[in-house]
Amino acid sequence: LRYSAQVIDCSSARRVLVLRIEHSWVGPHRVTFKGHDKFYARNSTGKYPLDVGELRTAFTMAATVTERIRAFRVDRVIAVSNNRTPVPFSPDPKLILHCIPLESFAGQAQFDVLRYYRSPERLRPMGSSGWSYRINLDGVVTYSGADPYVSYTQLYRNGTLEAVHGRLLGHEHQGRRAIPSIAYEEHVFRYLPVCFQILQELGCSTPVIVALSLTSVKGLHMGVGDMEFDDTDHPIDTETLMLPETVVEDFATPPGKV
Repeated sequence: LRYSAQVIDCSSARRVLVLRIEHSWVGPHRVTFKGHDKFYARNSTGKYPLDVGELRTAFTMAATVTERIRAFRVDRVIAVSNNRTPVPFSPDPKLILHCIPLESFAGQAQFDVLRYYRSPERLRPMGSSGWSYRINLDGVVTYSGADPYVSYTQLYRNGTLEAVHGRLLGHEHQGRRAIPSIAYEEHVFRYLPVCFQILQELGCSTPVIVALSLTSVKGLHMGVGDMEFDDTDHPIDTETLMLPETVVEDFATPPGKV
């Protein structure tokens, strides 16, 4: 749990220690101390121990949130791979980056995303130097290129970010279509701080799920270093790669591996 502490001086040379603990989205939490072992929750009257029914509900809720996030990701990857995107998009292989605050699917979170319509320079698409922007039913989208576009970022009203680029994968090299492994990783890691800054400005809390997916990559090769290949290299044998999610607990510490 993340918390802050403050000492307040009172009369009679006494002091009060105030602890402010952020809402946790990965509960329930158990307190164990000197033989005491209970799960607790808090309401308007203070803290109280969870009974069996409440504890069962708490664990079920945690599992449900994870399932909802994964279902959302799968639905969006299928939609993007079928070119059902917020703007007309390039049919080339696509890199899809999702940043999903856990609180976005744990309740009815809604954020003031219209601030990025008023200041679109803060919501630039991945790997772009110039872009356009508009409001849609889901929130605000920025996009780069000419119709069909090659990069867009969709900011959903619940704080979820979806960044897609259609020109980073599938380069022709030595007679093969290849993924420039170093280049696409650099694009992702340069863009993650932009995503984290947006989430912080919106007031989103950690943890945040970061997920990377590659679509239409069957037959592509992974280029390593200077895009060199050898006799042991084999092409990718599936159309879509959905890499495992990474959990970010602190915006100041980007994930070391996506």
